[in-house]
Amino acid sequence: MNSFTTMRRRYPLVAATMRRRRYPLVAATMISALAVAACGSSADATGAGEVDSEALALAQSSVDAARAGTEFTDPPAAGPAPKPGVNVWMINIGLASPGSELWGEGAREAGETLGWNVTVYDGKYEPFRWIEGIQQAVAADADGIVLAAVDCASVKAPLEQAKAAGIAIVGISAADCSDIDEGAPRVFDGDVQYVTGGLKETSKSLGATQADWVTATTDGTGKIIHVTYNESPQNNWQVAGFNEELAAVCPGCEVAKEVDIVTTDLYGSALREKLEQALLQNPDADAIVVPFDDVMTGSGGSAAINAAGRRDINVVATGGSSGAAFQEIREGTGTDALVALSFQWEAWAAMDGLNRILNGEQVANSGLATQLVDEGNAEGIEDYYQPPIDFRAGYRKAWGR
Repeated sequence: MNSFTTMRRRYPLVAATMRRRRYPLVAATMISALAVAACGSSADATGAGEVDSEALALAQSSVDAARAGTEFTDPPAAGPAPKPGVNVWMINIGLASPGSELWGEGAREAGETLGWNVTVYDGKYEPFRWIEGIQQAVAADADGIVLAAVDCASVKAPLEQAKAAGIAIVGISAADCSDIDEGAPRVFDGDVQYVTGGLKETSKSLGATQADWVTATTDGTGKIIHVTYNESPQNNWQVAGFNEELAAVCPGCEVAKEVDIVTTDLYGSALREKLEQALLQNPDADAIVVPFDDVMTGSGGSAAINAAGRRDINVVATGGSSGAAFQEIREGTGTDALVALSFQWEAWAAMDGLNRILNGEQVANSGLATQLVDEGNAEGIEDYYQPPIDFRAGYRKAWGR
């Protein structure tokens, strides 16, 4: 029986991950690592609380591949000529965070390249403002609306008004109503498509990479504090991806404490207090998993770790928009690893999607993937994550600009 057949029988989720979802280009490397690990492994399944050396080798191979950042592809090589005079409104969840600001900057850049008029509306993290923003876009005769981290369920009624007015709707990091309720009609006309698929698949992939990193960093014995953000469908998918991958690659790991946060915890001292309490209650925890980098750099997560004297604990986040996160990685003062994503590429992809929709086409795959950044490759990243491909040049070529 060959190595992959053995792995498929013992780790069906991991085998599917390797072949279809995340790192198909490094499958041979992973199988080789598993073959080596198998020499020192029992043929029987490892019991809970014990280290499975085959699974640990797979997690390390996944981490190495994620750090290499080889899964990116070029943006679509061709597209329809941009229509002139298009009026686009971005309804942004709130420009106070670095990532949201980058979405706005990216939309403006892409709009200027396309020759379009772009209005970035600051939703200030308040649902009533998101509603007002969509209503203003309708009143302004917008041709397209980009929702940046504003889920359909929060603004369904005004979105239906926008659709009735013939306005095209594209989501960035935003869940459509049909993503949450399979029986509900689709409201968005399109959303950003990644190498790993749509938002749900990509969110699960983010969580899976976090699980791989925790497994490899703790040698398969991690005691984990998992910070979750259940108000966000995207984070719920990320948590699902984490839990599925952790179960597959780290039978010796344990989620010792789950700390759920809400939007209001991101301001003031609430999040710091919750995390400090979790650290006090779980002194043997050696890893923390958080939904995004602002939890550490802007909302008190790193301050909680330092106050507790736990700079030794391993922290993995997702994001890529905060220069402070990369500084923490380099200095060891909070965040230790980040599953990074380019927010500006997402914005350009959304504008490309709008252009295609307005020309009667479907949204194309953006080529955007993620890259794991930790102490091994964080040097030189100052303000925000820059992907290894010049996506702007790719889109300009596709648009004839």
